Amino acid sequence: MDGLDCWVIGQSIKDAAEKKPTYLLPRPPDAARFKKTEYDAIWAAATVLL
Repeated sequence: MDGLDCWVIGQSIKDAAEKKPTYLLPRPPDAARFKKTEYDAIWAAATVLL
């Protein structure tokens, strides 16, 4: 991740538009920074499932 690009997709990529229309939208760079910070925190707090 370059920390500059952020895209939002409406459905999972696997099922995209299979049952209904979906979307793929670019978001501004400040959204990418925010999302990266939030997902890094979620990842850091995660536990391994066995």
